[in-house]
Amino acid sequence: MRCLCSLLLSLCLALSGCTTGPGATRPDQVATAPTAKEIDYLKEVQPILGRRCVACHSGSAAPCQIDLGSFAGLERGGSPQTVLDRRRQAEIEPARLMVDAQTAEGWRQKGFVPIIGSGAETGPEEATLVQLLSRRPQGSAAAGEGPPAADGSACAFGTGEMETFLAAHPDHRMPPGFPPVTAEEHRIIVDWLAAGAKGPDPEEMDGLTAIPARDLSSVGDWEDFLNRQDPKHVMTSRYIYEHIFATHTTFATGTGAFYELVRSRTAPGEPVVPVPTVLPYDDPGGLFFYRFRRIYAATAATGRVVFNLGGEQLKRVHDLFIRPDWLMPPHRVGYAPRFAANPFSTFEQIPPESRYRFLLDNALPILQSCFEGPAASAAATLDVLDDQFWVMFLDPEYDLSVRLPGFLIDNEGLLGPQRTVRAVEGTAPPDSNRQLRRDTAHFARKRSQLYDIFYRYQGRGYEKIWRGSRAEDAPLLTVFRHAATASVHKGGLGDLPKTMWVLDYPLLERICATMVTGYSPYGPAERRMAARVRMDGLRQEAETQFLDFLPQEQRRNSLQYWYGGMDLQELDASPSSLPARIEFATDDAKREFVEYLVHHHFLVETGIDFDDNYLEDGEQYPEPLPQYRNIDEFLLGLRAAAAPGPSYFADGEDRQDSLAYIRINGAERGDAVVSLVLHRWHDDVTVLRQERRLNPSRNRVGFFAGFIGSSPNHFYDVDVDELPAFLEVLRSYQASPGADERLAKYRVDGGEERFWEIYDWFQQRFAESGGGRPGSIDLNSYARPAI
Repeated sequence: MRCLCSLLLSLCLALSGCTTGPGATRPDQVATAPTAKEIDYLKEVQPILGRRCVACHSGSAAPCQIDLGSFAGLERGGSPQTVLDRRRQAEIEPARLMVDAQTAEGWRQKGFVPIIGSGAETGPEEATLVQLLSRRPQGSAAAGEGPPAADGSACAFGTGEMETFLAAHPDHRMPPGFPPVTAEEHRIIVDWLAAGAKGPDPEEMDGLTAIPARDLSSVGDWEDFLNRQDPKHVMTSRYIYEHIFATHTTFATGTGAFYELVRSRTAPGEPVVPVPTVLPYDDPGGLFFYRFRRIYAATAATGRVVFNLGGEQLKRVHDLFIRPDWLMPPHRVGYAPRFAANPFSTFEQIPPESRYRFLLDNALPILQSCFEGPAASAAATLDVLDDQFWVMFLDPEYDLSVRLPGFLIDNEGLLGPQRTVRAVEGTAPPDSNRQLRRDTAHFARKRSQLYDIFYRYQGRGYEKIWRGSRAEDAPLLTVFRHAATASVHKGGLGDLPKTMWVLDYPLLERICATMVTGYSPYGPAERRMAARVRMDGLRQEAETQFLDFLPQEQRRNSLQYWYGGMDLQELDASPSSLPARIEFATDDAKREFVEYLVHHHFLVETGIDFDDNYLEDGEQYPEPLPQYRNIDEFLLGLRAAAAPGPSYFADGEDRQDSLAYIRINGAERGDAVVSLVLHRWHDDVTVLRQERRLNPSRNRVGFFAGFIGSSPNHFYDVDVDELPAFLEVLRSYQASPGADERLAKYRVDGGEERFWEIYDWFQQRFAESGGGRPGSIDLNSYARPAI
């Protein structure tokens, strides 16, 4: 654990009486005399926690489930179990704030240990708090520690366990890896605890949860639509809910408020009482209503996906789902587990075109939910993705699952929930992986055969790629993998990637079902492994659908190249047997294909384009400049440092930053932010091989103005007149103590006294220009290399 929260975790020791005697202190502690002054939680305490704590401790990723983004999280306390822990084998009980328990007593019954409030029976409360919440002496901050959940004893809550742990790991007492909070911040927290640790009063809670006046009309209109009881509205609402329940919804009214869509026992106008099911298609067990509940807790930005329900969205949903005739007479569908888990069975009556166009309308937040959510990191599904790839979509007019919907139902058994196999130490044997991939490969083969028959005399041309129909559409997306996190962006970012995807409706729907709808972060290891293997097969299917547009003679060679020379029979791959319809003018068909789409095919109003990291055919990397004055020149110099050859980015020591934020001081138009994004080269990423297959000599890097992602490995602080020297360090870097020392001049290590000052600067810029995403820059990956 890296944040101030570590102090509060330690408090559980005090509350269970684990002290060295009444009023005792140890030599490494600083005695502080709490006062009886009452501290206002919302005005004084929560801002400190928001600045110094929720960057690690919020949401499902919170170590030891200590969520300090709200008083409800403080009241819940901590657990010996961390939710997003890859090592965990068994299923654990869900423990969602304001869902699975509503009171402190309810959380104690679920095994959570208090981290605030009175509870020690020996010695004055003040002395115990002083002992355990004292500041760590200056200079003891540890830099470059492992991830918060890497050491299971970090969640040692039992009597005596924390005492032993802290004795062995003294730096865990305060935010490990980072400077301690200030003396004034420390005093405020101690005084607040000494005064009874009071949270918001009922009036303040009403203010936190109230829907702003400008959102009331939108909330009312949507809740009215979603809760209509005719079968068309019931099934439409269910489809929408299952695809956006994991997002932060907004109505784009300028209020800054975000909401979660929940199933509630209470009707609109009454306080929300969530139905405590885990998966969105679990049986609600009786009458429920769709409700919007305002999100007021502070969070880290990682995994917080914004879904805009404002503007013309409601009308668009009506036009897509309610106006058309359905394939069958509209009827309600039950929640039998195996049936409800298969969206192709559950929503069979809704025209696939309606479903697909809804997903295409919202392709960016839909895929952000898939690749930035808890499944991506906890289930290790990011491990089966390349560090950079571009995603395109098959046009609904040419998607045969849309034109021939019976094909989906005829194969619904291959499209349903992934089977599981028992994982051993977090992995499955290779034979089991092949078995789990079989259904995906079987469907891909049948789909390929159908397309080969149907389009035998037409082939696959540019027109079969969806071009978008509105300015806000995203017909081309970039996915970046940042080691343990990922980010999804509109457009073609970075240089030409190794692989590209083309998604059709059944692929996009299965990715959603695997990564969001059907994934529980509380599930056992075998279900996480099943999600990883399913995603491995879906990735291969998406890549193969892209290759089907290229010349026939290049498909198999390209696929083998992407998979490190593996035999196609071993991959169970099914490239099309049809000749290419497109007449390519060069041997680099992949580049030619995507450049044509960007320059001539995608709707101009969408703004789809390459960024400055992209090198057109024959274009060379720029030369460095003698000096730099503005952001354009900075980016040019950084791209010069990205040229292939020995450099910091091609070092094979696994110490490079996968994602870093660079602050450039003294620019003409003010200080600037640049994101460094490393694209590690994987010879292949399939689960069919157990070993890592990295090739650092082929690593590439992209530099982007502003922020990419939200979970950096490091900050860099560079004065504009030092940019030439900084770039030279990157370009000429060869692993050695001297090279590390030269780079460390610009790197902001977690233990430096200036760390929080730098973090606050980046956080202010992130809040101003982070793309409207709520939350703080995440520090769970700080000082962790690209592994």
